[in-house]
Amino acid sequence: HAVFTNPREIAIHPKSGDVIHITTPNDPISIGKLGSNRFWVGFRYGGVGIFDLNGKRLSTFLNGKSVTRLFVDHEGGYWFSTLQNGIYHAKNTSVFCQLFDLAENNWIHSLGKDEKNNLWVGSYNGNVFVLDKKNMRQVFTSVKKRPAKVHYNRFSSEMQFCSDENLYTGQSGKNMLPVLGNPLGIYRLSRDSLLFCGYQGIMVHTLKKRYSLVFGSRVSDLYYYEGRFYLGTHKGVFVLKNIENIHSWKEIKGVSYSTFLANCTPEPVFQKAIPYGTIVSDIEMVNGSFLISTMGLGMVLLKNGSFNRITQQKGLSDNFVKKLYCENDSVIWACTNSGLNRILLRNGKLEAVDFISTKKGLISNEVTCLEIIGDTVWVGTRNGLCYFPKSIFHERVPERNYYLEISALRVNDKKRLFKKNFELGYKENRIEFNFKGKSFLEFAPLTYRYKLQGLETKWNYTKNLSTVYSSIPPGSYTFIVQVKGTNQFWESGEQTFSFTINPPFWKTWWFFIGVSVALLTLVYLFFKFRILTYNRDITRELLRQILKRLTKKTHYVVFREQGKDIRIPTTSICYVKSDGNYIDIHADTKKYTIRYKIGDFLGLVPDPLEYLRINRSYIVRLDKVQEKSKKEVTVKGERIAVGETYIEQLEKIMFRA
Repeated sequence: HAVFTNPREIAIHPKSGDVIHITTPNDPISIGKLGSNRFWVGFRYGGVGIFDLNGKRLSTFLNGKSVTRLFVDHEGGYWFSTLQNGIYHAKNTSVFCQLFDLAENNWIHSLGKDEKNNLWVGSYNGNVFVLDKKNMRQVFTSVKKRPAKVHYNRFSSEMQFCSDENLYTGQSGKNMLPVLGNPLGIYRLSRDSLLFCGYQGIMVHTLKKRYSLVFGSRVSDLYYYEGRFYLGTHKGVFVLKNIENIHSWKEIKGVSYSTFLANCTPEPVFQKAIPYGTIVSDIEMVNGSFLISTMGLGMVLLKNGSFNRITQQKGLSDNFVKKLYCENDSVIWACTNSGLNRILLRNGKLEAVDFISTKKGLISNEVTCLEIIGDTVWVGTRNGLCYFPKSIFHERVPERNYYLEISALRVNDKKRLFKKNFELGYKENRIEFNFKGKSFLEFAPLTYRYKLQGLETKWNYTKNLSTVYSSIPPGSYTFIVQVKGTNQFWESGEQTFSFTINPPFWKTWWFFIGVSVALLTLVYLFFKFRILTYNRDITRELLRQILKRLTKKTHYVVFREQGKDIRIPTTSICYVKSDGNYIDIHADTKKYTIRYKIGDFLGLVPDPLEYLRINRSYIVRLDKVQEKSKKEVTVKGERIAVGETYIEQLEKIMFRA
């Protein structure tokens, strides 16, 4: 396909077939490709339109602006340049904003739809609008500037709205009924009878009579079920009993106010699920289950005395729920201060919770009301009116490339350049990493996790853009950092950097090998020229003394006694005595009993040459022997007999001056 623009016209030339001509009210001034089967056209004072190759306009942005360029960023957001109005950014191209005098009417208070599926909007300042054929038309201008409530009269099939303390018909704006205060909710009992929720209770209007039920609490909503009215108040849920005849009051003449009060006695209910004092904002019902929204406890599903709370722990974006909208028996929408939630139920039980917020294109997270017309979801917020197709929740979230990078490296507080085979000296062990990802979609800072492989096994989580490792020991390491926004997996955004900290020369392998070879050479020469003339016992004793002088550090033996790990220096051990499967280790100041065989004791200590077995039950430490004879030795004042098969071992005990 080839696309051309002419004054007030777009021409699409397919590979075969007739040319498609599209007449436009504004002159095209720019054009560009958008994917494989769409294109965009910028108009002078006509915004930018997105078209498919059949010429159908899919969407329009910046109506009234002169758009010169459209650019798609790495997160799917649109950037627009204009001739005289600067640069604009659309985070999510599936969520749109309906513009109408935003400076005055940006806070949307209520939404509704009439029999022709026209959207009605009541703003917080009392003005009322209707969206008719994509044009927002103001039908009422408030004088008192108090919140307007729109309402569909199912008996007369017409829209009505409350503003300036009056009830008006929709299209004509005829004043039908004076209403005291600003009603928070409207329930139509019959063609001539209405109930209004107020700040101090409820009000009944019937046959031009007005009855007030004041019980000192704000009533946000009410629901009629099986002859009873359930009231959502700032103190919990109340029920009005004994009002079966309220629908026929219009037929009873002269009903007194005292009779009304006698028939309406509010009593608290559902206190186990919703404790007294909980602010209840809305009440709905699905398949015999009450759906109750609260300010703090999330949404409560209640049926036959049992209840289930849907809260943030179960996926809700916020526990403060302002309004509920029942699309059908299985799809419930919840308006919160942290976005709009779509709650899916299956057989009255929670199946899943999805939500949309400013991260996905809403103009504000403070959602006040909702209306669904066809496949379009209209969302009222404190910053304006948004709409999007319901299919947005079925779209697969694309993996985002956040262009994560390790932006800077500092070693001992000095900036260093990145390079392969990065090596550092053992004193260059304080390292700082700076990293950052780029996102135009995420409202809050991105979340990162990192670890220094070779030093750490667990991830560290942060929203900061740097981390410092001090006193890193010599070794080879890999620093790994990952970022996750709307991506499903951390690994979709990852950067690594490998480096080595060299040990000091006296801890290198070649130094250890050199020293070992030198020591072995000296020992060999010593044995060759001075020791070989002596017997093997003298050789053993000299070898023991040499090793003691070469390894001056204290040796320890570690064992477990009565559930505790004990470490003692081997120089403090005097002798070891066998007692079946146990051995008694007699040290200078204490005796230790451990489960061990005496034959395996020499494998337990790091200096076995310092010990000698003199019978089946005793092992003595050579430098602890005080006296010796052909039949016994004395250690720590105790005489220990020498076994016949061990008499030759006595020659290995040599006393030195």
